[in-house]
Amino acid sequence: MMLLSPAAMVLFWKGTPIVFLCVMLGLLIADLFKRHLLSRSAVYAVSMLVVPMAMISAVGAPIVSFISSETSFFVNLVVFGNIGLALMIASAVIYIRGHVKPVIKADFADDTERYRLCASKRLISVGIAGNILYGIFLAVSFVEVSAILYLVGDSVVSSGMGVKEMVILPFFLLFLLLVPIANIIVIFLLMLAAAEFVTLGITALMTMLFVLLIANGCIRYILTTDKTKGKKALWIFLSLIPAFNFIYGISCLAKINKRLKETQFS
Repeated sequence: MMLLSPAAMVLFWKGTPIVFLCVMLGLLIADLFKRHLLSRSAVYAVSMLVVPMAMISAVGAPIVSFISSETSFFVNLVVFGNIGLALMIASAVIYIRGHVKPVIKADFADDTERYRLCASKRLISVGIAGNILYGIFLAVSFVEVSAILYLVGDSVVSSGMGVKEMVILPFFLLFLLLVPIANIIVIFLLMLAAAEFVTLGITALMTMLFVLLIANGCIRYILTTDKTKGKKALWIFLSLIPAFNFIYGISCLAKINKRLKETQFS
């Protein structure tokens, strides 16, 4: 059985993608019968916040199930593989739809400006919320990985290991993998380190999906301003920068709220 961090164990458990698939398909089917359901405020926020986890589970769970060899090759490849593929498609549809239709256009009648501002506001708001939520997980994973690297580096320094020993170390570990009992310890340590790095990568990817939401919202807002084409192009480019667009997104929210109040009482 693979050694994984608690978050990865939940996401990569073979039953998780099945649960996610039921939820995603349920949302898509419900949206067909109740028009614009996925664009309603609460449903939109929850679905967009959950989609990144579903995507990661869709990819990771079949791989972990295959590596752990808890079930037959046929079951891993056909059953869990197809479930993961179906979940990835359903999640992508909801995520892309969330970018295209963040609000219900019919609710704004012919008020195009208000519609564009509210669409930008929702995209930025959910993007910032997701950035904060998954950013916390990312920070925890980063600290764990940093601790591992620090312990490894401290061990290397205290042992007086030089460049020559560092080059030989991988071959030594490979040799230990062939030695009974010792190989169990080496595998345990390697899996522990790998699990933390994998978790760091997963949370980074999740966070980036919300960076795109913020960028989309910022770009939509920029296009409603009276800036020159050159300035619009510059701000659109800057809004694609992860660290910058979080701060800029907050600024856009303040400006959007101000304009919404002005249009409401005009």
